[in-house]
Amino acid sequence: MKFSTALLFATTAAAVPFGNWKQWKQPSTNCLTDEQAAYINELSTIFQLKANLTAARLAGEELFAAEEYKQYGHSINSLRGDALGTLVEPSGTQYVENVLSAPPLARIDSLASLHNCTHIMEHWDFYGVGGPQNANIPVRGFSLTKVDLTREKQPVVWRQVEFNSMQWANNTGFTIEFPTSGPYAPQPE
Repeated sequence: MKFSTALLFATTAAAVPFGNWKQWKQPSTNCLTDEQAAYINELSTIFQLKANLTAARLAGEELFAAEEYKQYGHSINSLRGDALGTLVEPSGTQYVENVLSAPPLARIDSLASLHNCTHIMEHWDFYGVGGPQNANIPVRGFSLTKVDLTREKQPVVWRQVEFNSMQWANNTGFTIEFPTSGPYAPQPE
């Protein structure tokens, strides 16, 4: 986590009670505040990093564990061999368990984040995808998160995640081979 991100989280965490979405959301507005968007991004980082499994579980359950939570991602579908548009995660509880059972990441750098009233877009680098041997190899991607401010808990409705599929595949042990024919096949010398 970058120093600026850590500082932002420290100031946000002091103002925003961890684990109590209903208490800290502002019912007088239908728009996500900067503090709420930062809080959701930071909890997502804690969840994805899994540096502390207890904190990761609490963060994942607070944000994503609603049964109606959905996750989409062409990048994941292409790696799994599923048709584009296939639902990646059909429920929040399954998503939380799947993330928590994966190896922890070495680091996440938030490169940029922006939000409107109901969506958060974050551009990030994940380090350590596939295990500690990849601690210095980033996978770059984006997450688009839909948030429902009327919910009393688990504010995240769905998430679209896209990333550098080839680097993720390489980090997780896929064998990557050039095609033997066609425009992308190696040309004879």
